[in-house]
Amino acid sequence: MTENEWNTCRDPRALWMVFADAPERTDLTLFGCACCRRVWNLLSDERLRRDIEVRERYERGLASEEELAEAEHNARVARSKCRTSYDPTDVDEYSTGSALAWAAGAGANATYGNYRAASDLAARARACTDGGDWQKSYDAERAAQCDLLRSMVTYPSRAQ
Repeated sequence: MTENEWNTCRDPRALWMVFADAPERTDLTLFGCACCRRVWNLLSDERLRRDIEVRERYERGLASEEELAEAEHNARVARSKCRTSYDPTDVDEYSTGSALAWAAGAGANATYGNYRAASDLAARARACTDGGDWQKSYDAERAAQCDLLRSMVTYPSRAQ
């Protein structure tokens, strides 16, 4: 990927490929957490917010493996609670009601270090709340996530 492609890319998946075997895994994990912060208001279970914060501290060397293991367990419990707190027959995957479930999934995946799923689910949650064309909102959020990633990680010159 050239630097120009890096600067204009609107799909985070393409940016991740630049880091396929690189040590920037921590940066990507923090990116997943940052995507969740973009839907922080949709994380209805406070445990998910705390769990994401533990992951962020862990990635910075400020939390132990035991703290992370506890956060991962708590995230599973919180995600399950959020998923069962609404009646799926009343909403579809694009509705405002499902935004909480998407956000919970994003938060849990960020806690597990799965930046790919965290960013995708956060974008889905955000798109559900925009009230307009879901796909257009989803694509706009993914483009915003690219800007977010570029603000966190500089262009790797070895990418060309």
